[in-house]
Amino acid sequence: MALQNPEPTDRLIDYAGQLKLLAKRLEREGAMPDILRALRAIANEMRRCGAVWKEVYHPGMLPVAVPPTVPYLPRRGLAVFAVEEPPRVAQFWAAYETLTEGIGGDLPEPLNHSTDATRIAISMPHFYEVWANSELPVIERPRLQAALKKSARRPLVGSNLLVRSRLLGKHIRCWVFENP
Repeated sequence: MALQNPEPTDRLIDYAGQLKLLAKRLEREGAMPDILRALRAIANEMRRCGAVWKEVYHPGMLPVAVPPTVPYLPRRGLAVFAVEEPPRVAQFWAAYETLTEGIGGDLPEPLNHSTDATRIAISMPHFYEVWANSELPVIERPRLQAALKKSARRPLVGSNLLVRSRLLGKHIRCWVFENP
């Protein structure tokens, strides 16, 4: 049951649909009616919130200062596990996605120095330079770097790894994450 849409508002709606399917399955398995009512109520509220955000803002424009509260749901066998991102990590990845869209132009992923499609390599000095010049709220580097070690959706492979930059054509130090 993978998420169909990467946009934060669409993720709310997708997650709500997954909760409704879970409630149906639990109903067939004989779950308590109170639990089923609660799951359905949560799903309805999530769907309503997603619809309101879509009307008020651009679909992918949840405020960066308020990280998306919808967890990423990876598929593992038959079970679905919710993975919560720490708030600073969620804010960092929201800023990364916003900045990537904003400065991309003809270059796909203008902040990712990795030549490997399964990795995201971010030069922190380069990223902070772009981030500071944007209108997005910036997190202090020591606090962010401590939080990034707990990144769940895009797990940290290593910090300050020497990477051959596809953007600069030379070796630089980057924080490297798995690219789901």
